[in-house]
Amino acid sequence: MAFNASYIVLIFFWILVLLFNRKEIKYANTLTSSDRRYIYWSQIIIFLGVLFRTIYLSSFPAGVFPDEAINGYDSWCLANYGVDQHLSYYPVYLRSWGSGQSALYAYLGIPFIKLFGLSSGVYRLPMALISCTSIIVFYYTFRRYSRNYLLVFVVVLIFFLNPWHIMKSRWALDCNLAPDFILLGISLIILGYHALSERKQSLYYATGCIFFVLAAYSYGVGWFMLPFLVLFLGIYLYKKKKIKICQIGFCIVAMTALAFPLILFALNLASGGEQYQLGIITITQLKESRHAATTLLDGGNIFLFVWDAFRLIVVGDDKLVWNSFRYIGQFYNILGIPFFILAYVQLIKKKSFNLFDIVFTIWLIASFPIILTVGANTNHWNILWFPVIYFVARGLAFRIEKGRWAKTVAISLIGLLTVIFTVKYICFFNEKNPVNNWFAKGIEQHIRFVGQKGFDKVYYPSDIVHVTSLFYSPVSPYLFDKTKEPKEAGMPIEHMKKYSNNYFCLPGQILPLPKTAYIIPNRDLEKYVIEYDKFNVDRGDLYTLFWTD
Repeated sequence: MAFNASYIVLIFFWILVLLFNRKEIKYANTLTSSDRRYIYWSQIIIFLGVLFRTIYLSSFPAGVFPDEAINGYDSWCLANYGVDQHLSYYPVYLRSWGSGQSALYAYLGIPFIKLFGLSSGVYRLPMALISCTSIIVFYYTFRRYSRNYLLVFVVVLIFFLNPWHIMKSRWALDCNLAPDFILLGISLIILGYHALSERKQSLYYATGCIFFVLAAYSYGVGWFMLPFLVLFLGIYLYKKKKIKICQIGFCIVAMTALAFPLILFALNLASGGEQYQLGIITITQLKESRHAATTLLDGGNIFLFVWDAFRLIVVGDDKLVWNSFRYIGQFYNILGIPFFILAYVQLIKKKSFNLFDIVFTIWLIASFPIILTVGANTNHWNILWFPVIYFVARGLAFRIEKGRWAKTVAISLIGLLTVIFTVKYICFFNEKNPVNNWFAKGIEQHIRFVGQKGFDKVYYPSDIVHVTSLFYSPVSPYLFDKTKEPKEAGMPIEHMKKYSNNYFCLPGQILPLPKTAYIIPNRDLEKYVIEYDKFNVDRGDLYTLFWTD
């Protein structure tokens, strides 16, 4: 019921996108025939791109990932109790596993959970909607101030059909909000640059800066680059006489006020201070910062770091299949890198950097601290991909401007690669694929069933993390906090061996005990001697549920 009801939101969103397409088609009718075609084709790509990001959210990827499960459970707790799983009132940063997780996505999920309940399809809605909105707003901004409609079409093609953005839009990993908020901020800064009145200009700039702050709330790694991005943009706008000192001051005040709780959290994290309340907001204390595991600031193998970065950039592989597929990568890397280089060669040669080229170059330069200090991983480097994708599109446009055959070959190749990526994505992330890709799939119906039956004990296999059970069958955070038992006490990453009546390790024998349930992977059934006639049995594609009343 919740899944079907949530489609009301998507249908409404699709209608809005179609209305936007219709408006753009009306604009296209005022152009020459060749330019008109590029805008027409752009609308088809935009709508297809939106569908790729929003349809069947609960099915691809099937199941739920541990990070989105724990974030979703915290969101459910906040929606229903006003506290997270650790009983903190409206935390500025989630403690989650003990090592922290950004809280903004959990807050964005609250209205959807209130309306439709907690499920993977529902909880992925904010990511899908924000991802689509960011690139639509960027398209509008780019089309409005670029008169090269072939370039507009190529940018639409690369932005809307690139694998990284499609994949990250379809599951609820909190940090993946950050690049979209930065893109929205950049789009508003550009709109402000061209604003005809100082009032509108100030409004655009201030709103753009607010999105930069939201990016900071979305991902801690963004703290390494956002100050540089804001500083470099401010210097550029001031040198161009497009921003006044009073406007700079207003933006600084607005950003500081909005970011104040996050600044307090960062200071508390750096000093190792105790957790405390700021009004209704909790300034969180973490057992250990996740940044220690993702950056070189606390040491690390520099040679391994460089090799991982090389592999990620060249073949798009970070060895995490839920982030990217090898040789497909974030932007079809092997094919895309030459176009990225070509873009800068041509722009430097022609000395023809436009405003978008300059702004995305600033974004790229501001990302260097991340590249130099943060371990190479698709999500760790997520802020980098938009400027890279932009210049891949820029280089491709330079190439296909050379002739009709180049345009036909390039567009056909991108279409073919998109089909290959889509087929691979569907085959890999579907419900019946037995490969363990860290999404706990094929178990949702069993978890919901045992959660409703009121068993004395429920045993899960060790490959199911406790947050998967909490996501599909949430319990009061007060009950969870009272009954949880960590697998290893004192560890910075907290995994529970039990809470309430749920145990996350199968016993050596599967006995028909009263009011007891066992969920066993089908691949492991032969390891046990099970008296099937003494159990109720529900066999799924990947797991089998045994229970006694």
